Amino acid sequence: MFYKQNIYRKNIFRKNNKGCSFSLVLLLAFAPLFIQAQNSVTSQEPDWQHALSLGDKPFYSKDFPWFKSVNPDAPKGGHVNFAIHGSFDSLNPYIIKGSTPSAAPNVFRYGALELNEPLMVGMNAYAPAREELGTLYGLIAHSVALSRDRQTLEFRLRPEARFHDRQPITSDDVLYTFKLLKEHGAPQYQMLLEQVDKLEAPTPHHVRYTLKPPVSRTLPLHIAELPVLPKHYWEKHNFSQTTLEPPLLSGPYRITKVKPGTSVTFERVNDYWGKDLPVSRGFYNFDRVTLNFFRDRRVAFESFRSKDADAFIETEAKNWAKGYDLPAFHSGEIIKREVPYTLPGHRLFYAFNQRNPLFRNRKTRQAISMLFDWKWTNRILFHSAYVRNRSFFPAAGSESAGVITPAETKILEPFSKNLPSDLFYKAFAHTEPKGNGSVDRERRMALPLLKQAGWKYQNNQLVNDKGEPFRFEFLHYSRVIERFIMPFAKNLSTVGIQMDFKPIDMSQYQRRIKQHQFDMILTSVPLMAFPDERLYDYFHSESADREGSHNMAGIQDPAVDKLIETIATSDDPDQIRTHISALDRVLLWQHYTIPTWHNSVIRVAHWKHLVPPATPNQFGFRLSSWWYDPDSLTKRKKKL
Repeated sequence: MFYKQNIYRKNIFRKNNKGCSFSLVLLLAFAPLFIQAQNSVTSQEPDWQHALSLGDKPFYSKDFPWFKSVNPDAPKGGHVNFAIHGSFDSLNPYIIKGSTPSAAPNVFRYGALELNEPLMVGMNAYAPAREELGTLYGLIAHSVALSRDRQTLEFRLRPEARFHDRQPITSDDVLYTFKLLKEHGAPQYQMLLEQVDKLEAPTPHHVRYTLKPPVSRTLPLHIAELPVLPKHYWEKHNFSQTTLEPPLLSGPYRITKVKPGTSVTFERVNDYWGKDLPVSRGFYNFDRVTLNFFRDRRVAFESFRSKDADAFIETEAKNWAKGYDLPAFHSGEIIKREVPYTLPGHRLFYAFNQRNPLFRNRKTRQAISMLFDWKWTNRILFHSAYVRNRSFFPAAGSESAGVITPAETKILEPFSKNLPSDLFYKAFAHTEPKGNGSVDRERRMALPLLKQAGWKYQNNQLVNDKGEPFRFEFLHYSRVIERFIMPFAKNLSTVGIQMDFKPIDMSQYQRRIKQHQFDMILTSVPLMAFPDERLYDYFHSESADREGSHNMAGIQDPAVDKLIETIATSDDPDQIRTHISALDRVLLWQHYTIPTWHNSVIRVAHWKHLVPPATPNQFGFRLSSWWYDPDSLTKRKKKL
């Protein structure tokens, strides 16, 4: 049956060439259940629930008034500006073409996006979890029902749900969205919807999905968070093309002004249909939000320093340590906050693009990895702000610590010919310089590996049998990272490898990334609290040659494929844990990437007229629950 499901996926690919209070280890005990969204034994009598949960039950009951981490009486008002590093050339975020505002790094944390509302919220960028993981609550849908075999997923829509033109949101819109995304949507939508056997609309406010078996644990949740697009709008517009015309939305903000590539202004919808829902109370307090885009990160920061931007999410450790030595900071006008990063997010890696023959030999990748001096980089350049990544799946509680277990050995033995022998009797550990600036030891270790991979070191240069030098590009959209890329390049030069740093415009960068036209990049991998079918997009062979996939390294590994296929469909907690650990082990030992670093906090600086809720969020951080201080707003209005 799984092979049949893979065939569906392959057709799509051919067509489109935190510390957490609990972990997956605990939640997997409930993986087969979905207790809060199950049908009764009789499929004709759905057991309608207010939430869809991976756990034993959701944190909030049916009649909860609002989330505890918000201020439900937060004052409304104010126009805030945020400085975003990036650019955009489209407002259609659902297709592979173009660069959209929501695709810019960290932009979702500012709380205003060009995204359409989904049926339920809690896991994706539209409205991520704040106090629990693996649970969705209703937005457009007021109730949900899931059969015991997880093959039937039903939603009842709120009759009061409206688009911004006052047209009601109905099951026709859900069906039309399904058609649009399946035919023209980006690959991640198409892959998801290929797992739907059929979609029906028994009434104008009732939809029923029939899912193809085997159904993964999280597929129903991903279906529930798909956007609902307006049929009457997109029937008159070309969905498959980029556009800078503000699309028709249904959420708390509408787009009122667009300066292509430069800014997008959102205005709060005063009569927003969902403003009194529990999932909306205390959010979306600013009257207007303007996202100002800057191609240079330093210029974006200068915009904040000069008070042209009200808040700034800092991604550079050096700037956080030294860039805020300002009179406004010392006087208390600027406030710096370090928000604990407890929600599994992303960790950074240098990705080798194996589509380039230079990187197809594992020993070559291993040798290059040895010359990344993490300890020196962190101490000298990052002010010891970060921690090195040791696992792809630490959030799942199943990382491959220590030597391989007998259960993992049994799983991986059939693939032993293609795996490094050390994997079966050694614990993985980074081979890295001591951090004193010298790479002599690593150079002596790397050169024999490069020789085994077919390279010769002569005249201070590494060449192949044809005398061609080993030379490649490190591609990025910002010169900010040059300061830690160039020391790495200098270390590589000691073995005769020339790495050239090439910064390009953000929009060009995004196009090249989608087309996998690069040698090496700094990329991120999500720390999935619930590893599932999304692993296909990042690591499976089927996504290696698919345009727009997140398989940046071009991984095509039979062992990785088999592990992912089991993880995505299994309901056995022990089996899932073992396979995640084995997958982690294979990805590390094959050196498909160079694990770099992660941060345990989100760094945000803001002018004091912005006020956060008193209760901190356990999972995640967004400015959508903040508000403008009323006294400051009054003073500002008087000045105007």
